[in-house]
Amino acid sequence: PIGPPHFWSPRSRVLVLIWFAGLDVGSLALRQMGATICGHGVWETDPDAIRCIRTNFPEACIFGDLFDVKGTPPRRFVEDVMRMQGCPPDHMLVLAGPPCPNFSRIMGSCAAGPDGEEGRKFEGAIDILEDLKTLDVPVDFLFENVCMNASWRDFYNHLLGVEAIQVDAADVAWVSRLRLWWCSWELDRPAVLWRDGCRVWRITGFQRPRARLVPGEGSLHKSVVMGSKKVACFTTPAPGPGGRRAPKGAACTTEQCAWERWESGGRQFAPWQFNTANGLVDWLGKWMMMP
Repeated sequence: PIGPPHFWSPRSRVLVLIWFAGLDVGSLALRQMGATICGHGVWETDPDAIRCIRTNFPEACIFGDLFDVKGTPPRRFVEDVMRMQGCPPDHMLVLAGPPCPNFSRIMGSCAAGPDGEEGRKFEGAIDILEDLKTLDVPVDFLFENVCMNASWRDFYNHLLGVEAIQVDAADVAWVSRLRLWWCSWELDRPAVLWRDGCRVWRITGFQRPRARLVPGEGSLHKSVVMGSKKVACFTTPAPGPGGRRAPKGAACTTEQCAWERWESGGRQFAPWQFNTANGLVDWLGKWMMMP
């Protein structure tokens, strides 16, 4: 739905670099769009994510930490691909999702931003991107991160030379997942709004998948199916068995019954994830946590 990059053509040979890859759904999207991928480099450290990538993309060259001085940096990978193939690719595409914990609004005033241990990786990735631009290959990119405060967003707008836009997975699916995209090509936006001083890209004319009741699991709450509510974005579990404190502002977004579920669940996730609309309903009408 985002539309192809400006350089797109069935005959274009694209070298794809995925940083902080996660499950590497970016490569899946490229294949669904009919891309001719002449090289596929992935930088990821999570063992479960790596196993998933190896299963779905056996041809991918998987490396570890993007900043490991003993590892394979992106520039060396690109140069190796060009040398083996005897010619440069038509384009290079970088897809990157730098770690977000230091930017999360859940952290409130404790969020370290660009100066945090994880936050510094965003600027570090931009430095690597700038180095790749010195090669004789056109480079495009799409960076993704959480919605952050305006000063941090503007800081990365300046470094990347493009203006962030806000997208929400709920436009095409059931879970609301607001994110910022920094994209080097112009997106084909059906509608643009403004929110928190940021352009908001809305996807229109796209039908959500049909809700199903899965045996052993459950169905979405009727308020979500009818469109009056969205499923809240999932947060990561607490770092330890002691759970986590309720984020600032949770009292305004959490139902009374959700607080009880949150306590009985060991306070492992944000309290609002235990709201009625954010779970599943089983065959007997009983509320269930999303799997």
